[in-house]
Amino acid sequence: MPLSSNKLALVVILVIAGLYFALDHTYSPFNHEAIGIGTMHSVHTIFGIVLLAIAAAVWSMDKNSKTKK
Repeated sequence: MPLSSNKLALVVILVIAGLYFALDHTYSPFNHEAIGIGTMHSVHTIFGIVLLAIAAAVWSMDKNSKTKK
């Protein structure tokens, strides 16, 4: 069964934000320095990985709750 629309939206937002923080360390109009959130790349990478882990946990909890019903 697919995720509910609210949970799917949350997972998609968390994945996009996680990938952005974890990977966008290049020069682009939307990189960390260009939008004003600093140059601490290691912190951004860790934060991105945490967001991806939360997305995976939401996905997994939803999947596990549906298989137990």
